Amino acid sequence: MTRAIMDIADQCCAGKVVLTLEGGYDLNGERDSVKEVLKELASLNKTNPADLTGSVMQEMVDNVVARVKSVHGRYWKNL
Repeated sequence: MTRAIMDIADQCCAGKVVLTLEGGYDLNGERDSVKEVLKELASLNKTNPADLTGSVMQEMVDNVVARVKSVHGRYWKNL
């Protein structure tokens, strides 16, 4: 997700990104997640988002996106 956000930022706002990392209850999982985000930001990893979406069930993704749009569309008119 970090790489996808960075790619979008490169296209629309000169690569400027603001991220907020939310805490969690699994400290090991949180530690690992933060390390991966930082590696991506530092370009130590170059994840290809297309590789991650190849096996996704498109109908499930479409349903989730539609639900997000229905809620957030009231506040973000460009959705």
